Amino acid sequence: MKNLNQILKILLSLPFLGAGLLKIIKPYDEIIADPELGWVNDFSASTVLVIGVVEVILALGLVIPGLIKKFQFIIPISSIGLGIIMIGAMYTHISRDEAIMQNIVLLGFILVVTVLNLHFLKKQKNS
Repeated sequence: MKNLNQILKILLSLPFLGAGLLKIIKPYDEIIADPELGWVNDFSASTVLVIGVVEVILALGLVIPGLIKKFQFIIPISSIGLGIIMIGAMYTHISRDEAIMQNIVLLGFILVVTVLNLHFLKKQKNS
């Protein structure tokens, strides 16, 4: 079960790491030119950059603390943060009358990872 949990965290981190790096590295003008990323037109370049940075930090927060036992409490915090981002993404896509199935799947995945790692918060509280 422990290995499955680690695999799930890695798999969940990958799309957010990729999406976040895209928002950080790719120029804003190129991002808004992509028809798949129409939602970006609703946000400023700095907001898109902040979203990207937060996605990268939270994605890394799923994986790196697993290597350092003392900081494992960061894992559920990161997954909750990703859930908040996903709810915001769903709101944005719904307001633009866009599909949200991908967001629903990711949110379900986030929920599973959060539940599997909530015990780290309890351990931290008791320490």
